[in-house]
Amino acid sequence: MSRLPARSRLVYSLTLVLTSTFLVTSLVNYRVTRTAVREELIHSALPLTRDNITSEIRASLLEPLHVSSLMANDTFLHNWAMNGEVDVDRITEYLSEIVKRYGYFTAYFISEQTKNYYYADGILKQISRGDSHDVWYYRFVTLDTEYELDVDTNEAADDRLTIFINYRIENTAGRFLGVTGVGLEMDSMARLLRETESKYRRSIYLVNDHGIVQAHSRAELIEATDLATITGRDDLQAKVLAEVEDPVDEEYTNEHGVVLLTSRYIPELGWHLIVEQEERSALGIARRNLLRTLAIGLVSSLAILTLTILTVNSYQRRIEAIAVTDELTRLANRRAFRDRFARVQAEYERDGQPFSLLMVDLNGFKNVNDKLGHAAGDRVLRDVAAATLSQVRPGDDVARWGGDEFTVLCRCDVREAEIVRDRICNAIASTTDVTASGGVAQFEPGDTFDTVLQRADAMMYEAKITAR
Repeated sequence: MSRLPARSRLVYSLTLVLTSTFLVTSLVNYRVTRTAVREELIHSALPLTRDNITSEIRASLLEPLHVSSLMANDTFLHNWAMNGEVDVDRITEYLSEIVKRYGYFTAYFISEQTKNYYYADGILKQISRGDSHDVWYYRFVTLDTEYELDVDTNEAADDRLTIFINYRIENTAGRFLGVTGVGLEMDSMARLLRETESKYRRSIYLVNDHGIVQAHSRAELIEATDLATITGRDDLQAKVLAEVEDPVDEEYTNEHGVVLLTSRYIPELGWHLIVEQEERSALGIARRNLLRTLAIGLVSSLAILTLTILTVNSYQRRIEAIAVTDELTRLANRRAFRDRFARVQAEYERDGQPFSLLMVDLNGFKNVNDKLGHAAGDRVLRDVAAATLSQVRPGDDVARWGGDEFTVLCRCDVREAEIVRDRICNAIASTTDVTASGGVAQFEPGDTFDTVLQRADAMMYEAKITAR
């Protein structure tokens, strides 16, 4: 980089500093925001969502659980079962009234004595151990529990998936009379889960004590998959199912990245509520902040670099102008004139176009300074510069060589250059308080700047002597 121009080094250095600063700042802010969002999600947002959903699910199942409990303890149902199940219309009317009053999908009673399955439209069937649809009954009878929730197809409704709330019926003497309860259409639970997922923007489902999905917004997963399959972690399923008192907070990785998981056991259901949140979507705000910061940094950097380049270019142009311009007359100075001579010489060597160097010196300029002062002398020099410029041709170069000497680079031979010299001297005499003498020398093969300048200077002094 040391070989680069100073301006380029400045631009590269600023670019490096600004870019690295914004990148480091943005990445640090992203990591801080990401950590904060993740911590808030794990310790606050997800647990709060889990507890809110638990309350909502409990509320949605509280009434059907209560109604099933009332049915299991209803004196009418006890008496009707113990008195021989006479008059089926009475039990169907009773079950039909439950369905109508509460809007449940179904209400039922299975008699231990007759194995009849009663529902709102009469007797559905007589259950038996050989019927796969009836396995639930014989399993439930052996359980030491007052009730359970069971997801199964409803034979009385075209095998539609239903959540059955099964309640044990025992009389005052402890005699087992059968099972009663109500059924909730799984679509209503799936709708609740979909609404809840939309509200909280998280995946929500319920699994039983074997990890099998019992309720999900995607009906095809119910009773068809388990927690281990969903998470890809057998150990995570074991942790969730083993905990019935305290919530479980874990994470796993799927094809979309890290997924944060929290669960809580709902004893009223005997199921575990699972709430999941993809870390990637949760950290969207952090990524958006990162992109926003990078965009602002890029725009700011470009603005700073643009202003810097414009400022540097402006100052460089001014410095370059000062370096090649005579401050008083605004003509080219010696350095610039030498550079222009070199370019014209190169053109001559390429195409042979003749050119000449003209020197002009003011006569009696010292008297102007002595009598009128240097300010007046400066005005004369500026007037001489203007007069000289007015007489040269387009393409000719004029410079202040120093003091009261001026040089002109004419792209012509010596004869035409002498005509230009005469015009300049006449213009100076007619527009200023001084006269001028000039000398001309044409560039010849083998010449250098100094040799041509010496010849023109010698011719100029001859002219000054003649003028005296």
